Amino acid sequence: MALLLGAGRLLTEEPQRPRLAFDRNQTVEMVGRIDHPPFALKKGLYLEVTPLTAQQGGRDLSLPGKVALYVYSLPGGTESEEPFLRYGERLRVSAFLEDPPHHGIPGVEDLRLRFWHRGIVGVMRVKSHLQVARLEPDAGWDPRRPLFAYVRSFERFCRRTLQPEQQNLVLSTLLGQTRRLEEVDRISIEKLGIFHLFAVSGFHVSLVYLFLHLLSRPLGLAGRLLALGAVWSYVVAVGAPISAIRAGLMASWIHLLLSLGLKSQFLNGLGVAALITLGTRPQSLHTASFQFSYLSLLAIGLCVFPVHTWIRTLQRSASSLFLPQVRVEATTRGRLGRQIRYRLENLLEPLPRTLSQSLAPWLGRVSGSVLSLVSCTLCIQLFTLPLSLYYSNVWCWTHWLSNLVLVPCFSLFLLAAFVLLVTFWLPAGNLLSWLVGTMADLIRELMELVQRVATIQYVPHPATAELILYFLLLGLALILGRKAIHLLWLTPVLLFLSVTREPEPATRELEVTLLDVGQGESIHISYPDGSDALVDTGGRWSWNTEPSRFVGQRLVGRYLWHRRIRNLSYVLLTHPHQDHVQGYEFIRRAFPVEKLMFAEPPPGELPEQRLILSDGQTFFLSGVEHRVLHPPGKDDPAWTSFSANNRSVVLLLVYGRFRLLLTGDIERDVERQLTARLGRTAILKVAHHGSRSSSSPKFLSRLRPRLGLISAGRKNAFGHPAPATLHRLRRAGALPLSTGQWGSLRVRTDGTSWQASHFRRETESFCPITGGYLEEEN
Repeated sequence: MALLLGAGRLLTEEPQRPRLAFDRNQTVEMVGRIDHPPFALKKGLYLEVTPLTAQQGGRDLSLPGKVALYVYSLPGGTESEEPFLRYGERLRVSAFLEDPPHHGIPGVEDLRLRFWHRGIVGVMRVKSHLQVARLEPDAGWDPRRPLFAYVRSFERFCRRTLQPEQQNLVLSTLLGQTRRLEEVDRISIEKLGIFHLFAVSGFHVSLVYLFLHLLSRPLGLAGRLLALGAVWSYVVAVGAPISAIRAGLMASWIHLLLSLGLKSQFLNGLGVAALITLGTRPQSLHTASFQFSYLSLLAIGLCVFPVHTWIRTLQRSASSLFLPQVRVEATTRGRLGRQIRYRLENLLEPLPRTLSQSLAPWLGRVSGSVLSLVSCTLCIQLFTLPLSLYYSNVWCWTHWLSNLVLVPCFSLFLLAAFVLLVTFWLPAGNLLSWLVGTMADLIRELMELVQRVATIQYVPHPATAELILYFLLLGLALILGRKAIHLLWLTPVLLFLSVTREPEPATRELEVTLLDVGQGESIHISYPDGSDALVDTGGRWSWNTEPSRFVGQRLVGRYLWHRRIRNLSYVLLTHPHQDHVQGYEFIRRAFPVEKLMFAEPPPGELPEQRLILSDGQTFFLSGVEHRVLHPPGKDDPAWTSFSANNRSVVLLLVYGRFRLLLTGDIERDVERQLTARLGRTAILKVAHHGSRSSSSPKFLSRLRPRLGLISAGRKNAFGHPAPATLHRLRRAGALPLSTGQWGSLRVRTDGTSWQASHFRRETESFCPITGGYLEEEN
């Protein structure tokens, strides 16, 4: 019942993020307590602080949650032996309080909700540790404090005894510190479909509990209680994230049911655990970890347990080989057991009878364990497939193989790392550390080997109707049982065909969308015949706290999947600065690109199908003329006189009477050269994110644009767009629109008229801003 209520709420109700009343242009002075172990970033420190007091302009602020604090320029660097700040300490900081970073792009989740699901209502950033004042810790004893100090000692031990790659694998697998993974590791893990092995969740907690339970089993009830206590200590030691707490709760509750012989009440126990979780933290229902955890357990309860009864038949048949008397059952499982026993006896007949009887039980156990792992992997993948597509857009054809090979290896590795965590301070700690490091190297080599045969496909994320239909068919197959076993495996095929169906027919209009990628730039062009292209692919956002592929995969890629776009006619990179090209690496892997265009090559491998652009070139696509106005070719003497920004490609799109000028990051020197060659242009993509060094008065007076589109991040460190630039645009008669204020911006035209709109998160649609006819624009 709890799961049905949760599913209904998931589909019909979205949690409301708290609205905070504060001035975003005035600093907030906050005194807070660090309630989570600080985490070292590549360029700073990440903290989660519970506000004790907060004031702005002399008045008190009420903050109903935690504040994420980023501290840069740490004393001794991010890898110092002793962290600058520790769990449980109090601090005072004065900085701007911001909303969590978010992007107004169709098909992209509101990241503010993701932060709110973790209880975070705001973000503070300070450039130096000198802006943070350490206060005395709270009075009283906190049992978590010595536990976190123990984990810090373990991390220092790992730094001394393990190689960097070994250390990253140990700490990410055992403690869930996934931000330690390098970019190449993240791509490999995504391709293998095993990211769940690096986030402390039910897999880790259940495995640790099973290991401790087997060790303490001779102690009876006291041993069970000791194992549960050790498991909860592990949950707290990894920082007590909500996923680990939920896993500990489920493991404790389900083990209680199994210990009392109430396995038939598994699903009821799962529902009670869900109610407890939702009662204490309702927003957990909308998190990916909650949904994955409970669907995985639902798969175990509905599919794996029934299948396991047949696997036990195999084990009993193997154990009874060559016995003079066996138990005969007049049931389907009994007939299957006799057939298995007959075939195994024929297989082992050439061997000596003593050896056969010795091998039979082991053969039953090994084959039973392998079949249990296979059935568990397939059933869980079957139940969680829609969520995997929804959150990652990755269809992994070899997911079952990756899990079948890697899960047992990671299980042994996790247990060895856990033993090292418990015993590293003993004299044998260095020897055990060498063993764990060797296992880490072997697992890396195994991952590379499996990756060679791994096959993935990037697909659009399924719509709500597709999710509902999938689970309805899955439920129908489970209700009908063996009569509909074909429907059980046909359901994923139907889902794949649905999400990869052909996109909607073209609208016979030219559509240009300036995506809200933060302090970067990416423009999607949809042509009248249905072709699609990108001009720039965005880059790093928000103080470099995310992987470099974040913008390519989570922003630009998500938008393209939302539009059901499967390939791109071309990608044009105006110039090789990171905020314009860094998303290209992912885009080229996820979307087949017919041709890459550039004037100056971007870093990395270049495809065979490429076109080097220079002044004077013209090409047509779907009736749209593309005129390259700048830069000159590399063999031109003027090339070396231009800066990197001034070597940006300047492209004029002409469709009927409509003209759109794309300017990259050019500055006034180039604008001065182009002024005489240009006429009136309806839409101007304002150069260099609205910097004051571009958009000169003479340039604007020549173009006389009606609209100036600006790509700039919210509260960016450069102050873009500059007030002077906005003033010059208005004086020239143009309406300036910035993605930092309006979200993604779209212009549609049929060649005789145009309309501009912006994306509204509240309605998940584009709302009109302005428009007009183009008769007088030549």
